[in-house]
Amino acid sequence: MKYKNLTRKDSKQIVECWNRNIGNLFPMTEKLFIQNSLNDYNLDPDASIVIKDGELIVGFIIAKHYQESIDFGIPSHIANIQVLLVDKEYRQQGIGKNLLNKCLDTLSKKGKKEVRLGRDTWHYFPGVPVEYEDTRSWFEKQGFSRGRYIDTDMSRSFSKDEPFEQLQNPDADFSILKPEDQDELCEFMKANFPGRWDYEVNKYFELGGTGRDFVVLRIDGAIQGFCRMNDEVTPFIGCNVNWAGVFDGKVGGIGPLGVNKDVRGNGLGLDVVKAGMNTLRERGIDHIIIDWTGLVDFYKKVGFDVFKQYGTYYKKLT
Repeated sequence: MKYKNLTRKDSKQIVECWNRNIGNLFPMTEKLFIQNSLNDYNLDPDASIVIKDGELIVGFIIAKHYQESIDFGIPSHIANIQVLLVDKEYRQQGIGKNLLNKCLDTLSKKGKKEVRLGRDTWHYFPGVPVEYEDTRSWFEKQGFSRGRYIDTDMSRSFSKDEPFEQLQNPDADFSILKPEDQDELCEFMKANFPGRWDYEVNKYFELGGTGRDFVVLRIDGAIQGFCRMNDEVTPFIGCNVNWAGVFDGKVGGIGPLGVNKDVRGNGLGLDVVKAGMNTLRERGIDHIIIDWTGLVDFYKKVGFDVFKQYGTYYKKLT
């Protein structure tokens, strides 16, 4: 068997390996893999490795760290393992440990001080799926520490005749973002939600977004809240619809979302969720997913239930 660095030519076999092993719960497409892994500027090709038995890929690890020129406050000393997978027919041979050690050695030589499982830009997972208890135990044996939090994906399915959500503030000004208001939203994000959410909004416009995937709340004419939406018309696959393939029907996503802290406390936060839900339903969506949240009780108020959960893991490098 031979280890080699990941290349674009590997995408088809990697997707096949993925779906043989975890595709029942996390169905992968080549389009999603190319978008979230190969096309991410933050991919580290030196630390992303495949192992082949002859010409067959039987395992792989994909690593990232922030490398883009614009500073959004994403720490450059932290790296992420997007995914580590060994084909079930090739386990218990030390392949996973070898892939991990080769990856960590490369990241350490590049000055990275901490590695997190998932949580990367264009992520698949915010951690290790909780149902994979053996995987979680294996990473702990490799020196990874379990984080304090469990992150959750939530979902809700709708029947065609189900009533739409009623807003607590029916006179609030919710609307779809206009293309000419792109800069205003970016300034709002920079001021109120700096970091990853700010990065994701800027990336949306960089990749051709027009604004139709945002509901915004305006107070006295100014943006004071937002809700990001994803559906099949969005110019790329949003992370909250990564696993749309497990549903029958049209799937949409909500999030991130939030309101200016100065206007919180009167139901506008929940109303911005409802406005996003109603918009997606008007567009014919049957199922809505919210990914990577700790606000389980908050979203249960509007009928969402737990869909998937993930344990957080990290390792300090020396």
